[in-house]
Amino acid sequence: MARRHIAIINKHKQIALTTFETFSNAAGSDLQTKSAVLLEATHTIFSTQSTGYINPDSDNDSSNRIVEIFKSFTSSQVES
Repeated sequence: MARRHIAIINKHKQIALTTFETFSNAAGSDLQTKSAVLLEATHTIFSTQSTGYINPDSDNDSSNRIVEIFKSFTSSQVES
């Protein structure tokens, strides 16, 4: 079950990264859109995701700290 969970999570991360690149390129020079896409892709890649293979009570919030770091970084870049 753990192997299947990890395989699904890794595939989801791969799709998120590919989608990020596609949307980022489509945004052109719109920094606000690029920041929003980066934030969502970061959240998807680093957040804990439920696949149904592992107990959902085992989720932790350590990944949310990474998302908050990126959020503060991208907001400071947009303001500059």
